[in-house]
Amino acid sequence: MNIKKYITTHGTSYYLASLFFPKTIKQQVFLLYAFVRVADDIVDNEQEDQCEKIQILIDRTQNIFSQTPDTTSTPHDPIILPFVELCKNKQIEQEWVETFLAAMKSDCEWIDYTHYEQLQTYMVGSAEVVGLMMCQIIWYPIQDQEKVFYHARKLGEAMQYTNFLRDIKEDWMDRQRIYIPQDRLTPFWLDQNDIKKYCEWTGKIGENWKHFMKNEIWFTKKMYEEANQWIALLHPQGRKAVQWASVLYCSILDKIASVDYDVFTANVRSSKRENLLLIIKKYFHNHH
Repeated sequence: MNIKKYITTHGTSYYLASLFFPKTIKQQVFLLYAFVRVADDIVDNEQEDQCEKIQILIDRTQNIFSQTPDTTSTPHDPIILPFVELCKNKQIEQEWVETFLAAMKSDCEWIDYTHYEQLQTYMVGSAEVVGLMMCQIIWYPIQDQEKVFYHARKLGEAMQYTNFLRDIKEDWMDRQRIYIPQDRLTPFWLDQNDIKKYCEWTGKIGENWKHFMKNEIWFTKKMYEEANQWIALLHPQGRKAVQWASVLYCSILDKIASVDYDVFTANVRSSKRENLLLIIKKYFHNHH
C-alpha cells in the first residue's frame, strides 16, 4: 500500500501541513494518519458489517501490540504492523490507540448527543489522543508534558468540532449521524430535527441558524486560540507543521462564514489551491 498516496487522497489540509515536517518525521506522521484513516473509513464508508470490520481491526491491532500468536492477517496489515512498531519506538501508549479505536467503534452503535460533554467524551478518542500521539512523534520538553498534552488535546477538539460543523449535511445524509449536541442548539430555538429539515431544504436558511453558526465559530476559534499556546513548546522539527495545520483547519470556519453560514447547499471544503494561497498569504503577512 502506498501510504503517501493514501494520505493525499483523504486529507488535503492534513497533507499540506505535513509538508512542513522534515522527511523522517513526515513518514511517521503519514503512518499515524494512515492508521487513523483506516479505522475512519471502515465506520464512515463501508456499506455493511462496519461493527464486525472495526472489531477485526481492534483485535488485530491488540494482538500485534501484545505479540499474541496470530496466523490471521487483514488487508490493512501493511499499515497496522509498521504503526504498532512506530508506537513502540515513540512511546505511544497502547491505551491511546485503544481509546481511539473504541471511539471509532462507537460510531457503529449510534447515540444522539444531548450535551456537549457527551461529545467531548467521544472526541477524547476520535481526536484528542491522536494529538497526544503526534506529540510523541514530534517531541517536546519532558518537564512541560502536562501543558503540552493539555493544549494538544484542545487542538484535537477544535479540529474535530470544525469538521463536525463543516460536515453536518454529509454526516446526516450519508451516515444518519448528527454530532451537534442538542444543548448547543437549544439557545437558538433549534433542535436536531431542524438539522434534518435543512439537509433536505433547498431554500434559504433561517436567521436562527445563522446566529447558531456564528456562535459555534466563535466558540471553536476560542479553542484554537487556547490550543495554539502550546505549539512553541514543541520541538522545532514539528512546530511549523502543527502551526499550519491549525491555520488551515481554522480557515474552514472562515469559509463557512463566507457562504453566510449555509453548510447545507454551499461547498465549504477548501481546495488544495485555496489552501496553498492561504499559506502564501499568511507567510508574507508574517514576514512583512
